[in-house]
Amino acid sequence: MGEPEMDERTMDDPDSDESKDSELDLAVPASVPPGIVPNAGAEFGLVTPSSFEGRVQKIFTGPDGLRPVWRLAFYLLAFRALRFCLHILIAYALPDMGRLWLFLVAELGLAIVAVVPALVMSRIE
Repeated sequence: MGEPEMDERTMDDPDSDESKDSELDLAVPASVPPGIVPNAGAEFGLVTPSSFEGRVQKIFTGPDGLRPVWRLAFYLLAFRALRFCLHILIAYALPDMGRLWLFLVAELGLAIVAVVPALVMSRIE
């Protein structure tokens, strides 16, 4: 009552017939789907911006990126928004704090409010 011998080749065996078949299947290029045309993008050029887009780009950007006036405006807007948030935090979240600690929180908050927009602007540039 002998057991039939099993084929001891594994999938990782390079002599396996199955691995040879799968390698051949990968080497044969698949047919192109009917909706895709090769080199279709080569026929099209860049889209020119409209006159409005050109004017807006000229107003906001210069040869060095964002114009300095808009950089300053963005910094001031971010500074004012963060300062308002700091004011709300101090007025409503910390009303019963001692005067000295309140000054410390306010000065630390103003330092953070001044530095954060500057760091954001440095990342933009």
